[in-house]
Amino acid sequence: MFSKGFKKWIDAISAILFLYKEWNSKKKKNFNQKNKMKNLLNTNRIRLRDSKKNKILQDIQFTALFYIRSTNAHLDKDLSEVLNSLKELENLNNRSGLIFKINLLPNTKNQWMTILTEINSSSALLKEQFIYLKKNIAEKNPLNSSVFWFQNQSYVDSITENYKSLEKIGLQILPEEEKLYWRTCICNAQDEIFSLIASLTNICKVELDFIEKYIPDTVDITSQQIINRIPADCTLEEATKYQQNYHTVLDYYNNHYERKKNIWNKLFHFLGRDTHHFPSGDGMH
Repeated sequence: MFSKGFKKWIDAISAILFLYKEWNSKKKKNFNQKNKMKNLLNTNRIRLRDSKKNKILQDIQFTALFYIRSTNAHLDKDLSEVLNSLKELENLNNRSGLIFKINLLPNTKNQWMTILTEINSSSALLKEQFIYLKKNIAEKNPLNSSVFWFQNQSYVDSITENYKSLEKIGLQILPEEEKLYWRTCICNAQDEIFSLIASLTNICKVELDFIEKYIPDTVDITSQQIINRIPADCTLEEATKYQQNYHTVLDYYNNHYERKKNIWNKLFHFLGRDTHHFPSGDGMH
């Protein structure tokens, strides 16, 4: 049998151990709570930082898409003008051939017919090039730009040299009364139209290079939807305001339907139904 004093001592030790365990348990609990809070704060900081970063990247991409859309519109217009100018040039070439046929002897035919045939051939190839480019842009097909512009330049150079030769031949062998008309109404008109074509070709090249250089590798779907919806004649400032309003409404829409979606998900899950037919950002008006 233990003495009463020893038993009290054992009880005191047990009480101290119990209190220590309680204190240690509370300490661990507080430590875990602090860690959870710290992790939560860190997670929120990371989310906020990522959110700001994504917002900046989204704004940069939206601006790039806006200018690309505007450049695309100008490029399409310039390509149409090139094709119209080539049609005018084709009409002038036909008039050139008619003038030679009316005024020249048969033995001079080879001198101008060969050059005029080369001009028509190069003009036709140039026309095909621009029709091909216009179609590719509309269908968003890839294009080997370096090869395309190299071929274009070879056709332009060929037409330029042949026009110079054709003008000389006309001034050498046409009757005197036809030379003034030949120079002013044919040669000068051809120079003017072809200079316009050459200038527009360079502009189209710059516009296409800009689009290829600055188009994003991956496009944010929402930004693309906004770009597709804004009016063609709006400014960047107006487009940015539209973007901000769109995101405000979209955030409200998503938050508003998120709660309803959770309820419906539970109900459909209970009923064993499919739950993926819910409103999305695309359905917003």
